[in-house]
Amino acid sequence: MAAINNKPLNMWDVRRTHAGDVLRLGQRRVPIAQIADFHLEAVEEFNRRGLLLAGACFVGAAVVFMILVLDLGWMARFWLAVAGLGFFGTVSLVEALRQKPISYHQLRVSVHGGDEVVFTAPPGPHLDALMAVLREISLAGRTGR
Repeated sequence: MAAINNKPLNMWDVRRTHAGDVLRLGQRRVPIAQIADFHLEAVEEFNRRGLLLAGACFVGAAVVFMILVLDLGWMARFWLAVAGLGFFGTVSLVEALRQKPISYHQLRVSVHGGDEVVFTAPPGPHLDALMAVLREISLAGRTGR
């Protein structure tokens, strides 16, 4: 969680206004009375496309230089290009396979009228606190408080 002057940034809060309580999720504001449902989903992604593309390009260039040296008789010093490009390609492909996932949570808040607010946050205590507030709002709405 980012901090400025050792004070954590809060990406959500509940504010009381003259029109009623409002839940702020990032830049969006949702009147609490309008919240119909909410759902939290854990998401894991791998950002491998760039590394795989770079690895394929380096290996492809190494193969082209190898063909030029073996078949067309280019000078032996181009074996250095084959070795260097092959090394970079291999390192890129290994790095792509060893990459750890990027994990975050998506909170989808459905509002009466069909609108949906999506809030994305990393896992942590601030997200647990937000879920506790939403459960309390949901419970209060069902019991009519």
